[in-house]
Amino acid sequence: MIKCLVELGSQYYSTGYIKEAKLLMEQVLDEVDENAPTFIIAMNYLTLLSTALCEFETAERYYRTAREVIDGSSDYRRQAAGALIDIPYTYTLFIKGELEQARRLNEKVLKTLIELNIKISLPMVYSQRSVLSFFSGGYDKGVEYAAKGIEICDKMFLSDNQKGWVYLAWAQNCLGLEKLDKAAELIHRAVEHFEDPGNRWGLANAWDCLHKVYLAQGKIEPARRLLNRAIHVIDGCGLLSTEGTLGNSLAGLLMIEKYFSKALDCLERLFKKEIPKKPPGLKISLLGRFKLTIGNQDIPSSRWKSSKALMILKYLAANRQKGFIPREVLIEMLWPDDDIRKTGSRFNMAMSVLRKTLQPQLAPKKASAYIERKKDTYRLNGDITISIDAEHFSESLKSAKVVKNNLQKALERYLLAESFYQGPFLEEAPYEEWCMEKRARFASDYLMILKAIEAIYDEQKDNESTALYSQKILKADPFDENSLRKLMTLHAGSGNLTELKKMYMHHIKAAEEMDCPVSAEITEMYKRLT
Repeated sequence: MIKCLVELGSQYYSTGYIKEAKLLMEQVLDEVDENAPTFIIAMNYLTLLSTALCEFETAERYYRTAREVIDGSSDYRRQAAGALIDIPYTYTLFIKGELEQARRLNEKVLKTLIELNIKISLPMVYSQRSVLSFFSGGYDKGVEYAAKGIEICDKMFLSDNQKGWVYLAWAQNCLGLEKLDKAAELIHRAVEHFEDPGNRWGLANAWDCLHKVYLAQGKIEPARRLLNRAIHVIDGCGLLSTEGTLGNSLAGLLMIEKYFSKALDCLERLFKKEIPKKPPGLKISLLGRFKLTIGNQDIPSSRWKSSKALMILKYLAANRQKGFIPREVLIEMLWPDDDIRKTGSRFNMAMSVLRKTLQPQLAPKKASAYIERKKDTYRLNGDITISIDAEHFSESLKSAKVVKNNLQKALERYLLAESFYQGPFLEEAPYEEWCMEKRARFASDYLMILKAIEAIYDEQKDNESTALYSQKILKADPFDENSLRKLMTLHAGSGNLTELKKMYMHHIKAAEEMDCPVSAEITEMYKRLT
């Protein structure tokens, strides 16, 4: 299943369907373990694709998440995977206009890949190096880097989109050197590599470059046709940065033709076509009592006019890692005993209330910024900043396990995970069936975290902190005899027999209430210590 998603997502990317590719790679991320190689592949694509769509915050988030996982890996994986995720991030920096940072990162990546003998990604790195040289005016160097990239492609028999981008970078530098015939030849080679899979993104960039060659040759009409073709091929793709490049090219062409008014209109449309401003982020608390914050505003319970609408939000937040949730699943969760054919209208009403609660000014039939719909499936919008404590809890726990051999780093991450646990999962809904399994899992993970922290403090001979976490463990699980024995020993060692006796009597009372016998070992230990 995961392999099919990766291959399909890669195919969508290769054909220029960037939004669709991103959606599929997000599904891969939901299915794969972060220690698997596929995780880095998906993060690599998502950083690149988010940048292509000018979703820079999303690209930064994917990059940071990947880096956190990579930094806790073995030395070779840290270097190799780190270099691979830095390749799309170099593109992110470039598109944002941070050229010097992009250049330094590109240089670092190239050095690492050569040292580790990872050749498969070298053509793209040389392509980036060539493009960066072009924008700094180093055309000769740009040609040199691109030629090196093509040489590697030929040695490895690579003949895909990657080679097309290298040819295009080479052509740009030839254009800068005014070697127009050579530039045109290289662009045609790039087009051959983009046309086979139907890469609309690559074709648009290639035709834009060729239109500049034609302009330099005085071929105005062919230049106009090519530019219009480039604009048309990416229409509706959401490639804002490429649309901006082509819009600027169109304004330049109109000025050459002395259509100054039209050129000005084109530029005005271009500047008005801002990257859509994202609505305020959501902060959702699921551990303990539910809490929702939109931007800096806490949403009071009085604002929820429908308990079903609220439950939909809770379910989507708790299951965000699953991606789109089918409508039937949500209906079954809300009305498990009712005929699904009779609950459709009720679901539509609840969903409408949810959309209005999150965005009171939302116009009828306008798409919600927070709830994304695809046919009859729903999810929280993946491009909005949404902070969910349960996710942070699980991510911090995973991160701690990755660095378990480094006690101080592991302790820091276990403590961070603990800070997110403010109580049982959705404790206000103790009888909701779908919550029970998750509640038990989070409680189990929380207890495991407490035990890990207790063990680290114990190894560090920090008796005060060990005692504190032994108490927390016993509060979560009164029958944890290991922590009970540890705490009894610590109290006895500090001469606090009063606290020791109090704790033992509390244990007896709890055992009686649960009709459980007190361990003979605990009783014997109590007698010996007192």
